[in-house]
Amino acid sequence: MEGFLFRRGFVFESDERNDRLLAIKSLCRLCHYRSLLLRLLSENH
Repeated sequence: MEGFLFRRGFVFESDERNDRLLAIKSLCRLCHYRSLLLRLLSENH
């Protein structure tokens, strides 16, 4: 029973870590798109 609870806790922990990684990746993507947009705008002007 304890092993089952430990395994569930470990799975929950790894899922949380994956969510954090996804959040960081989406932030990086947003910054990347923002820099691309700024570059396009500066080229147009």
